[in-house]
Amino acid sequence: MTLSIARIEITSRIIDLTNSIPDITANLIHDSEHFQLPSDLFEDLLFEALNDLIDDFSLDPDKYLKPHHQSQLDGIAQEYLNS
Repeated sequence: MTLSIARIEITSRIIDLTNSIPDITANLIHDSEHFQLPSDLFEDLLFEALNDLIDDFSLDPDKYLKPHHQSQLDGIAQEYLNS
């Protein structure tokens, strides 16, 4: 789905973590005392943690943006203002 508002184009994006959750969960417990347990035991917890992280990001994105993201954000804004 794409919306055009004035000269701004907004595209729906979906991040599908379905295939990544098992790997991320395995990495999460790899160096912990739980490393001998099946990683899929922790998948629901990881999903909850990722949801919380997204919520935290939406409330304070500057806390989570890396310097190169901030530079890109500034560049996009400057390009828009100059057009």
